[in-house]
Amino acid sequence: NFRSVLFPGNSNMGAICLSTGNILVGLLFNNSTYLELLAGNGDSIWSRKFPVGIYSINTMSETQSGDYILAGGNQLEKIKAGGMGVITRTYSTPANFSYLGFNKIVSMPSNNYLITGYIYSSLSNTSEFMATKINQNLDTAWMKSYGDTKQDYCASATGTTGNSFMMVGSSTISSNIESSIYAVKIDPNGKQLYSTELASGFSASGLLICQNPDNSYNVLGTKLAYGNINLQHTLFVHTTLQ
Repeated sequence: NFRSVLFPGNSNMGAICLSTGNILVGLLFNNSTYLELLAGNGDSIWSRKFPVGIYSINTMSETQSGDYILAGGNQLEKIKAGGMGVITRTYSTPANFSYLGFNKIVSMPSNNYLITGYIYSSLSNTSEFMATKINQNLDTAWMKSYGDTKQDYCASATGTTGNSFMMVGSSTISSNIESSIYAVKIDPNGKQLYSTELASGFSASGLLICQNPDNSYNVLGTKLAYGNINLQHTLFVHTTLQ
């Protein structure tokens, strides 16, 4: 079956499948956050518009209590199940950096969450992987960064066995052209366990990572073709890193 659903707003939209089988769609509409809960057949269950919302939606997540967390830029927004009640938090950019961007929300034990992304310095034109631990009230326990003098950009993350976390993205090798799919593993307290380059190429970047039952990882990424920036290759990397 095919059903077309028309939403207001611009193209900055996120969506997640919920534990109930429904789909939650979030987007921006007239500088506000707009949410709509859809049944499996596309019928609307409810919709809500919040007058003050985050200015972008990069990722969304369902909490262990059935609430929703939205992330975009350096802001998080928590909305209670049913679309009633909202908490919005804006987080300070670390010293010596000019931009903070959230890209992924990963559940942790005891109603805590790991938010990953990157921080950027306009002075040095460098960026680093970033991770922060928050509780269900969006309060920060810690925020840490991982990288060096390159342009390291974290796009996604996943929880692993042993309560650790693996982040994936890209790391520039030279002249902002050659880059690698870059992975960083951290423990529950944000301590870096290791970092590694998984593959390299013209504008290579990791977009998604998941752990397999045998504890290996699959990484999905992209790279551009040399001599033809309009031709993009999809990369699939299987690694037995622990």
